[in-house]
Parts: sequence; C-alpha cells; structure tokens
Amino acid sequence: MDTHLRRRIRAGDHDAFARSVHHHAYRLTGRKGVAITRTGGKVRVQPIFGEKTYVFPGERMYDLHGTSMGGTSVMARAVVDKAGERP
Repeated sequence: MDTHLRRRIRAGDHDAFARSVHHHAYRLTGRKGVAITRTGGKVRVQPIFGEKTYVFPGERMYDLHGTSMGGTSVMARAVVDKAGERP
C-alpha cells in the first residue's frame, strides 16, 4: 500500500474518532469523563476515560434509541505479587 493512501486512511480514522468523542460523559459513579462512542449491532457502547489522566474507569451502554442499558465502573485498582492472588 503506498504511503499517500495510508495517510489518507489514517486521516479518515482520526476524523471518525473526532466525531464520536463526547467531552461531557458521565460514568456510573457520576464522575465526568471523555467517551468515545462505537456502535455494534443494536448497541452503542461508550468507553469513558478520565478527563486528565485518560485512565479507563468504565463504560456505558445504550440502545439505538438512547436508552441506557447499563455499564461498568472500576471502583478500585490494586497490585498483587502473583497471578491469582487477591488484594
């Protein structure tokens, strides 16, 4: 694939992401973040990232009519010494 075409494809990806970014998204905990919307089938999923850290703390799911279908929210993170250990 020639370099010019790859640049145009990447530019198209960036344009698509720019249109799907929501700066006023709220996680299930009520904290504000930045979301990127992706639609698959009959569900719209918004992974939500921290406004300043860009850490992924959760996501929200909606049907195509905009009705909330639930989501996830990371409440705590921890480090352990070995796989399978619990904090």
